Amino acid sequence: MDSEKIDQLDGLDMWLDNILLDVSETVVTHLKNQVVDKTEWIRTEDFSRRTECDLEKKVLDGTSVFDFLKTHVVNPGNTYWLFKRKIGVLLV
Repeated sequence: MDSEKIDQLDGLDMWLDNILLDVSETVVTHLKNQVVDKTEWIRTEDFSRRTECDLEKKVLDGTSVFDFLKTHVVNPGNTYWLFKRKIGVLLV
């Protein structure tokens, strides 16, 4: 079974969740015409290969991220994106 590529933002979201929660793998279900086409296990360290980008380089130092998120992320259940810009950090 060929491995499908994962969108960079989806891959980053799943990878970061796994890193923060110390999860070693994720089950991904692929749909085709709203029907389950296939299900696969993806190891956390394989997300970079599957998204064709180095996810670790896209994330700031873990301690800085935690400190920043504790201060700025205040709505439970929301998804936030943290981007590093040339000048400063952008929280979306």
